[in-house]
Amino acid sequence: MINTIPIISHYEIPERLLDAYKLLYDIENYLRDLLINSQLSYHLTYEKLSFFHVITLIDSLPSTKSNFKRDTIANLYHTVKIRNKVCHMHNIDNQEYHVLYACWKELFES
Repeated sequence: MINTIPIISHYEIPERLLDAYKLLYDIENYLRDLLINSQLSYHLTYEKLSFFHVITLIDSLPSTKSNFKRDTIANLYHTVKIRNKVCHMHNIDNQEYHVLYACWKELFES
């Protein structure tokens, strides 16, 4: 069981931003796990790669590239800008949230 602490904040946290962070967390960790399991190289530290580079590797490796539709890869590249907004605590609009959710759905519900 993971120990958690309650979130204590004096600020209103937009629910969509929290949900977006959760989606990004799942997406990014799933893609990193794919790279680790591909065993491309033992010399790479996948945890230190930027999200953009993780997507680029996923898109270029024969062992992982075939797992994704071209639209999914394009949407994953689009999520890089959305990720930066979320991680810097900038609000995202409905369209950006739907792109994240579509990517998440493609990865986890197929």
